[in-house]
Amino acid sequence: MKKLAGVLAIMFALSGFAAGQGTSPLTPAEQDYIAARDAAIATIKKLVDAPKPDNDAISAADDKALAGLEAKLRTIVGPVSIAGYGDAKSNLDTLQQEMGFGYLDGLVVRSPDSTSSFIVTTEPLFMAWLRGHKNWWEKSAPMPQDIAAAVRTEAFYTQAISTDSAMVSYGTVPVKKPDGATFAFAILGARTQDLSPPAPDQMFVTLVKGSRVFVANVPLAQAIEPDPSCAALRESFRKRAEKLYETDRAGGTKDETLTDRAGALENEGDEKQRQCVGEKMTAEQRAAVVKQAQTTIDGMAK
Repeated sequence: MKKLAGVLAIMFALSGFAAGQGTSPLTPAEQDYIAARDAAIATIKKLVDAPKPDNDAISAADDKALAGLEAKLRTIVGPVSIAGYGDAKSNLDTLQQEMGFGYLDGLVVRSPDSTSSFIVTTEPLFMAWLRGHKNWWEKSAPMPQDIAAAVRTEAFYTQAISTDSAMVSYGTVPVKKPDGATFAFAILGARTQDLSPPAPDQMFVTLVKGSRVFVANVPLAQAIEPDPSCAALRESFRKRAEKLYETDRAGGTKDETLTDRAGALENEGDEKQRQCVGEKMTAEQRAAVVKQAQTTIDGMAK
């Protein structure tokens, strides 16, 4: 599947963020933040596109702009503190149009080992980010324009959260909304740069309460041992794909139709393997992930 390669290729093709375009319930402070962010992106792009780019100057401009935006986010989002986690920082990694560009606007706290993170933003900033990412990858698969639909997509987590790989889903986890919350959601996932891992090892949790939106990425407290039939299912698709590849090689024609069909079979097998893992979890495994998801959500709601 070469997921990361596709992500990089598309991100490098971007010409700008422009998430603040269109009608928006943004507050004046949020409008000011987006205007400052987009202006900084444009300024840095000019430095990058100069006939003789000065990398030191580009890095300095990037760091200065990020620091200024972080200060604005602290005022907009408010205090963010989770026991055992580091100080809140801007979730933005860079304003240069490269890997790490375009993450969800908000503040993030990370565990000391960087395996867990909690992003906190506002609903208006989240919605503005969705507008800016509607066609971030391709028009045939646009980002949904409401929170509930967006967080059900793999693309959201790949684009919004700091990482060097794509997120793949193994299914949702049923959770209850805490008192005062308007939305709560959890999904099992893993990160990959190619084919999906045999089982999920992470959980992504979203909570909307008041004007704030929380997005957590935490490792599973209990490892999931996948049902052996799931790997066998993917292998059956791989074998079918390999026969097409062999037919193409034997003919020496480099038939793109055959290779496309083979690639589609590999992708289908990969997707069905993940679906199988989610559906065939044991009762104990399912109870463990439900408990962890609900505990995470209830903790964010406090």
